[in-house]
Amino acid sequence: MTKCCVDNGIDWIVHQAGILSVQGEQNHVVAQNVNLNGLRNALDVAQKLNLRIFAPSTIAVFGPASGKVMTPDDTKLCPTTVYGITKVFLEQLGNYYHTKFGVDFRCLRLPGIISHNTTGRGTTDYAVFMYHQSVKKDKVFKCGVNANELLPMMYMPDCLDAIINFLECPQSRLTRRVYNVQGMSFSPSQLQASIQKHVPDLEVRHEPDLLQSIASSWPDTIDDSNARKDWGWNPKFDLESMTADMLLQLTARKHVAF
Repeated sequence: MTKCCVDNGIDWIVHQAGILSVQGEQNHVVAQNVNLNGLRNALDVAQKLNLRIFAPSTIAVFGPASGKVMTPDDTKLCPTTVYGITKVFLEQLGNYYHTKFGVDFRCLRLPGIISHNTTGRGTTDYAVFMYHQSVKKDKVFKCGVNANELLPMMYMPDCLDAIINFLECPQSRLTRRVYNVQGMSFSPSQLQASIQKHVPDLEVRHEPDLLQSIASSWPDTIDDSNARKDWGWNPKFDLESMTADMLLQLTARKHVAF
């Protein structure tokens, strides 16, 4: 990594490699190796070459004792998954490199990210799969999360805006290294209702599994007022506008007519 950064004149490291929540529970050893060792390598290079580094965290750092409503930046971090544990390590080690070595470490605690370009293996990805299923011929979706389980979410365009604005913010305006950010919160039943305004024949069957056991430990909403105050975070999409754009993009790609 050091040679790559030097040869290409890199001044920012954006470190996003990681094993997500569901896959992490299926193989915790691999999750630890990827999530912990990759971060250490990136921070070491940032320190050695005096580079700035962005590495995302996630709402998985929270747990049952963190609070469910408007969970703040500073609260008890008590994750129930190895993925969440590795993200707590990320936040704390990044803060250490900043305090000890002066590394410009920046981190956002991201909620579930919704994208029409990709699907993942995280707990909140049920929402992405529900959108994808709605444009298929078979419009029956089996959801591993309870119908009324609220979770913080964000549409990918807002996620990209958040990261870009955060990275471009002068360091002097930052009051912390790790910030909560959220676009919206919704439950599977609210998402279903939003999609059914465009795709009335979508059917959702709730069959709670590992996803539900993880989702129930996470907040319903998070407080991102520090991000709004310090560097102007302000999401553009709500659930309805996200649904309209997701279905437009997926329909165009699959050549499906509603």
